[in-house]
This record gives sequence, C-alpha cells and structure tokens, in this order.
Amino acid sequence: MKKLPTLLLLTACCVSASAAAAEGEKNATGRQGFVALRVFANTLDIEPHTWTHLVVLTGTDKELKLEIKASDSRHTSKIFAGYLPEGNYRLKSLIGMKSNPEIGPGFEFAVKQGALTNLGTVIYQPIGEGKATFVMYGKPVALARTVAKEFPALAKDLSDTTVLGWGQVAAHSVGASGQEISSPLGYGLTGSVLFHIADKMSETEKRVAWADAKDPALRVMLSKTSTYSLNAAQELPDGELLVGSNLGQLLSRSKSGEWTNIDLDDPREITALYARDRKHITVGGEEGMLKQSTDGGLTWMDLEFPVENGLIAHMTEINGELLVMSLAQGRLYVHGRMNTPGSRWSELANLAGMGTLPYASLPSRATIHKGKYLLVLPGKEMHVFDLAQRTWTVSPVPQEIKEVTSTGESLYAAGFFQKPYVSQDDGASWSKPGNACGGFFSTLVYDFAMRDKNEAWSLCHVSGAFVTGSRIRHSKDGGKTWADLVDQTPVKTMRMVVTKSALLYIDRDARISSSADGGLTWTRDKRVLPQALSAAADGGPAERQSK
Repeated sequence: MKKLPTLLLLTACCVSASAAAAEGEKNATGRQGFVALRVFANTLDIEPHTWTHLVVLTGTDKELKLEIKASDSRHTSKIFAGYLPEGNYRLKSLIGMKSNPEIGPGFEFAVKQGALTNLGTVIYQPIGEGKATFVMYGKPVALARTVAKEFPALAKDLSDTTVLGWGQVAAHSVGASGQEISSPLGYGLTGSVLFHIADKMSETEKRVAWADAKDPALRVMLSKTSTYSLNAAQELPDGELLVGSNLGQLLSRSKSGEWTNIDLDDPREITALYARDRKHITVGGEEGMLKQSTDGGLTWMDLEFPVENGLIAHMTEINGELLVMSLAQGRLYVHGRMNTPGSRWSELANLAGMGTLPYASLPSRATIHKGKYLLVLPGKEMHVFDLAQRTWTVSPVPQEIKEVTSTGESLYAAGFFQKPYVSQDDGASWSKPGNACGGFFSTLVYDFAMRDKNEAWSLCHVSGAFVTGSRIRHSKDGGKTWADLVDQTPVKTMRMVVTKSALLYIDRDARISSSADGGLTWTRDKRVLPQALSAAADGGPAERQSK
C-alpha cells in the first residue's frame, strides 16, 4: 500500500517555449485539431506517476509540450489531451521528475483542423534489466466522450466529426528498447515460440522474453501477465481467491496456489469487486468502470451508474443490496441498489473532502462490520450506516487513519505513513499495536493485516547498505508483541494479502509467494498463461505454466 504521488491529467492547453507551441493555447478555430492519448503505467516504480508533460515533435522536429492536472477518476492511467496545429507529428518522450523516457519510432499521427485525433491506449511496460517499452493496446478506445466531458469547449470547437488514429507506420510493433521491429503481415504465434517465452518468464528473464515478442497481440498479452496490483481480495467458500489487478485483469487463485487471468478486455484497473459466488461477480475500477458477469467471467455487461467517470473505490453486497463507493471531483459517493436486473440506484452518501489517494494497490476505504457499513474520510472521521435502520452516524478517528477493515470481531486500519491501528470496540476507540517493525534496519510498516482480533501480520520495508528485501512479522496477541516470520524476502515486497486459508505477498517482479501455515513455510505460486494466449499455441498443452 505504498503511497505514490498524485496522478495527473492533461489540460486542454499546450505550452512550449517555441512559437509553434503558443498556437496550441488557442482553440480549434485557428487551424487546429484536438489530440487525445491514454497511457497506463503497468509498473510499481514511482517515476511514471510523476510524469508532467507529453512531448511531441512536428514534421520539422520542433517540440510541443502538453501539460497535465489532477483527476479523481484515475489510478494508473493518464489522458494526455490538447489542441495542436494541423500537421504531422510523432510522440517523442514523457517528462518526469527524474527521467524522460523516449517513446521511440512507430508512433506517428496527423492532426486535422476541427477533428479529434484519438490515439487510443498505450501501455508503459517494464521489461527487465531496468528497461521499459511502450505497447500499443490494439482495441479501439472511445475517448471522445471522456475528453469532451473534461474539456467542455471541445464539443463546440470540433466542427469535423472525423476521428483520426495512428498513421500507417504505427501498425508496426515497437521493440523492447523502443526501436521499430519488422513484423511480417500475418505473423502467427507458434507453440514453440509461446512456451519458449513462458519458460523465460518463469526464470524472470523479462528482457530476453520481450526481445522475442514481435507480434503486437503477444506484447499486449505479456503486459497482462505482468500486472502487480492485488485489489479487493475476496476468498470464496472453497478457498479460491479473487483479486482485481491492472489492465482489466481479474486474477483467480486456486487453493493449490495456481493463478489464472480472467481478462475483461478493458485496460482500466479493477480496484473493487464483489463475488456473490463463483458465477455472479461484479467489478469496478477507474474511469467509471462497473461491470457484472453471471457466468464466472466468460462474458461481462456494463452497468449504468449515477456517477459518471469516477473511481470505484469499494463495493460489497449485503442482504441482496449492492453497495458501491465512488470518488469523483473531490467527493465521495455511496450508492445502493438490489443486485438484480432492472433495479434502480439510490444515493446513500455524498460527502466532500475525499480525493484520490494513489497506492500500488488501492486501500480498503469501507467495510461491513456487525450489520453496519463503515467508511473513512482519511484524517477526519468514520461514517457508519446502519443497514437495518437506514441511518448514518459519525464518529471521530485518529487523524492518521485512512482506511478501515473488519475481521468480523474487531476493526483495523492503516494510517498515513502506514502506521497501523486496531479497535476492539467497533471504532469507539483506537490503539496502536506495539513495534510492528522492530529492529534497527526497519524503517516503516508497508502493509498490515489481521485475520481475527489476535493474529496480525506486518510487512516491513528494510533499509541498509546491503539490504534489498522486506521483512514479514507476526503477532498472536493483537499486536502487543511481534516475532519475525521472514527475516528478508529476496527482493522488495509491495503488497501482502491475508485470507482464512493463506498468507501471500507480491514482490517488485510481480512474483507471488504464499504460505498455508501462517508463514512458517513458503512456496512460489504459479501464474498460468491466459486462455487467449494458450489457445494461440500450435498443439501445445493449455496447462503450461509460468512462475
């Protein structure tokens, strides 16, 4: 639950030191068009979340820059949008606090007066050895409505209804180092290529695996198998675990520790979910994503929702009522409806002062506890909705608390700077557990979870000249005393999930380790290739796995 700098959204103005860029500050009436590009950063690194400009080059190699500002509806994505003079362009780079990654060739486009150039979605993807690439997400994305809503002047300025996309050269795939790689038309995946890549991925040789990936569809699929977020984990009665992740991936973990991807074919991150059972699943995410499946994830339908283009931060169902929390325009909303077709939404809460708090995995903003729905306004108060009486009450919380989770018996929360808190009296009072990350080299509690009122685990980030991993600690007395379970993980660990049957963590390389005995012994979980990728193999076994 690492805190990241606030995510940003480009405004409709263009700025640059050049005279050409000054034209970009005008509207479409001055022989200009409007450009929109969505970028997803599929990485745990902080730097992509600090990007402030997208740099494009004109046909004469003059630079134009597009600026950005905050938006509540996004967790891992940014929409770069703005006016540009009519002409031909190519993407050059992104500008962040410490680095300016070059995008490379293959991203050419044209701007036409009064028209929208929709460049769709590009994924920023680490590929090993400190390198990254930009992957084109092939499915068309209808950005016009989103852009028009966030840039009201756009609708009246665009006189031409034509929607332009990438130039023909952009159909070529882009290589691991950013250079163009020739891809013969009709390039197919063979079983030998597919499983050769799977073996390399299992050995975490990302760089080599990506160098072999020339087919655009394969490159997108490799990105989908490298997601890192573990959001809204829910364990089903048979021990199967469902979690939301990046790039529209719903991850399913069997009790034996085998992970499979349920691909929603939508690049928006899944930040909330509720499964009534294995067949009936509802998921929510960034940019207003709200989808439901009644066949275990084989097909999905979009649900209409009163808050357009918000971030779905939490959802649950109780007594047949689906409760959904969303964040939009600096406000927090809670809506409810019976979880049956045709039911209408009713607004249960509309609160100010709740913006987006970006983390590698989205924290738990609300919980069900003893027949009540609890939500926290970070650093302010806890709002409690009595589901039987349909009434709200408000109680203060320590200023540091930013989330809340129920074990069924007690409540626990992580505060700013990850300081854990526990309440044994339903939130009336809160106490800090003992030294959850004891030891000279431990710097902070990176994650904290409880299974019941007594058992607790803390994930600690460790500092030191020769230390590259994290520490996992365990308490049997509600956090009063602690003992080390894992003195040092092989690499930094970014997220810990505790369920009734397992304890697991994911590291910076998106590898998941699990323990079925409370952390005494550990195994590396298997990540199975998505069905769409396995089906492309020529005669290879569909059950082939990559670690």
